[in-house]
Amino acid sequence: MNKETIQEAEIVHDNIDWNRVTLDFGTVAPGSKQDYSFTYIGTKKIKEVKSSCGCTSAVVNKEAKTPKVEGTYTLPTDYSYASNDITPTSKVVTVSFEDNSISTLTLSCKVNRKFNVQ
Repeated sequence: MNKETIQEAEIVHDNIDWNRVTLDFGTVAPGSKQDYSFTYIGTKKIKEVKSSCGCTSAVVNKEAKTPKVEGTYTLPTDYSYASNDITPTSKVVTVSFEDNSISTLTLSCKVNRKFNVQ
């Protein structure tokens, strides 16, 4: 393997930081709780994670073999304001690294207000 090939491989590896950056839960019930996990496969050290609102928890599980950002996305129970039975919604989890770079991870779903939490 020559030097150019090694440098290209390193560049490609540095661009692959997560097992996924979006997670769509499909159609869910109001008030349901959706557990999620994103696996970090990059080389930078995670400094902090923050969610876009209080309905989404986000923590770094450093006990796993590879660091994971995990949490629960709790959907509101009241969608009476919605003009349609199905309301798309999304939340963002922002991951900060020690080198001051950031990654954004997106959670999304469609809430069907006719569904009930089981």
